[in-house]
Amino acid sequence: TKNIQGAVWMVFILFLGIMNTMVVDRFILLWVTSPLFTAIPFFWNTSLGASTGLLPEKESLKKRNRMSSSDLSYTTKGGQVLAWRAEGHDNPVLFCSALADITGSKAIRGGIPVCWPWFGPREGSAQHGIVRTAEWRLLRDETINGSQYVEIDLSSQHLPPSSWPYQWNLSMLITAATSFQLQLTTLNEGNEPFFITQALHTYFLVGNIFDTQLSGLDRKKYIDKTKQNERMTQQGLLTIGQEIDRVYLDTQLVRIHDTANQRVMEVKSNQASSMVVWNPWEEKCRALADLQNEDYKKFICVEAANFPEEIGIEPGQSFTLDLEISVGVEA
Repeated sequence: TKNIQGAVWMVFILFLGIMNTMVVDRFILLWVTSPLFTAIPFFWNTSLGASTGLLPEKESLKKRNRMSSSDLSYTTKGGQVLAWRAEGHDNPVLFCSALADITGSKAIRGGIPVCWPWFGPREGSAQHGIVRTAEWRLLRDETINGSQYVEIDLSSQHLPPSSWPYQWNLSMLITAATSFQLQLTTLNEGNEPFFITQALHTYFLVGNIFDTQLSGLDRKKYIDKTKQNERMTQQGLLTIGQEIDRVYLDTQLVRIHDTANQRVMEVKSNQASSMVVWNPWEEKCRALADLQNEDYKKFICVEAANFPEEIGIEPGQSFTLDLEISVGVEA
């Protein structure tokens, strides 16, 4: 009899535990999908007084796997990484505007936007291509030995033919832990070759743009888009004191010396033909609806790109643009 009573009590306690979990989970679900929760920044940088990433209100956001050793946040809208913090470091690496349109129809301001199959403006078409607001497909999200692996893709079958009249598949593999790797692979699934330009438009968070320097560019030739595409040569370290929009040619490695946060962020790409450096500065920052007035002080874009030269891809062939980010301490 005592054994039966004990078994009954065990079943009853287990039932209460299950019900309690269901109630708590339901409460959490209701809370995280509320407008109040979505207004809370995913990361908050108190020294800047502004968020560096946001949680959207829809399921398209995938937060980091809790078994991973680094913080990674991404969304299937645009196939876009929103935030990443390297293992062993306190500050996020990526900047994401507090005013970014995470779930709406506009491209997301911050993180790593994918510019494809063209970089920059195109008459009669969207700036930076056709995939920044498209809904990508999540194929994989798992953690192995402390590293998080995410794989997503987008196919021409899911976009109107008028957007770009070719057959293709665009896939992205992300690996995040002590360092960050991204591989963006374009596969030509059609019967004719096509040509692309592209960029991984990465927004790097810095403590103060006035205390930030970029190395690895000395004696590199660049196209200055603020001076009618004049071609010039970099001399020494690059400091930012005004609007900058430059395409550094034949460049695969840039180091961002973020003095205010006592760190150096290394940006590397084996398959990029250029590195784009961009900051809108004060006047243009104020004119952009999805940036706060002082945000220009808080980021620098360093973008692995295949631009201005095009990449030709034959039927059945593919091309992979890679990006690797690592973070080190710098006194």
